[in-house]
Amino acid sequence: MKYLILIGMFFLSMSSDAQLIFKNGFENTGTVSGMMNGLASGSIGLQLSTSLGIETIEVNENGVFVFGQEIVSGASYAVTVSAQPSGQFCSVSNGEGHMLIGGVDDVHVNCGVSNNWDEMNWDEGIWQ
Repeated sequence: MKYLILIGMFFLSMSSDAQLIFKNGFENTGTVSGMMNGLASGSIGLQLSTSLGIETIEVNENGVFVFGQEIVSGASYAVTVSAQPSGQFCSVSNGEGHMLIGGVDDVHVNCGVSNNWDEMNWDEGIWQ
């Protein structure tokens, strides 16, 4: 009988200790990342807004970008352009949402030539 009580106490202590990790601040977090396309030269400022604050990064080449801020799973986030590159206009797609388990990696930033209002876009035959 003593052994049954000892074994029972052992298992009870293991189960209560296993749950402490969740009581002491362990939370599933992830980062926001994405792909930059069409950046011809210079750099672009990207801003990540969350309930924890704002993080701004400067991207100066096409390819993958990653924000460093860890966001709790389920929390909302928004990625916007904070500074356009010279002579280009960039837009963000899939830039808002809620953090997924494992992070978000499908934010896309696409850049193109920024025309002045009085220049004609000859490829499309329309005035800008």
